[in-house]
Amino acid sequence: MAITKIITIDGSEVPMKASAAVPRLYRDKFGRDLYKDLFALGGNGAEIDYRVLNDVAYVMAKYADESIPDDPNVWFDKFSLMGIIEAMPQIMDLWNLNTKALSAPKKKRIPPNVK
Repeated sequence: MAITKIITIDGSEVPMKASAAVPRLYRDKFGRDLYKDLFALGGNGAEIDYRVLNDVAYVMAKYADESIPDDPNVWFDKFSLMGIIEAMPQIMDLWNLNTKALSAPKKKRIPPNVK
């Protein structure tokens, strides 16, 4: 189930869409694994790789609006760096909504050592 949301970047309303297709689209476009890239962002005091976040934003925008140029740089030229950075929490919230479980498990799992 795809989730679509309008994100405001530098005063422009940008539709973005997230679903299970995003990791495939990301790999097809950039040749990298989205989950590995996102996992690397969270680790060990390393500097944030804004390229990964920008690439996620581009893929979700292109997924929602096929008229967006195939060259991410052409699309990014429409925005300031701060505009993208300021929109990033909303973009990642959309991604997190997509990955969140939609329902609670029906069975409670009993740990193996509990009787």
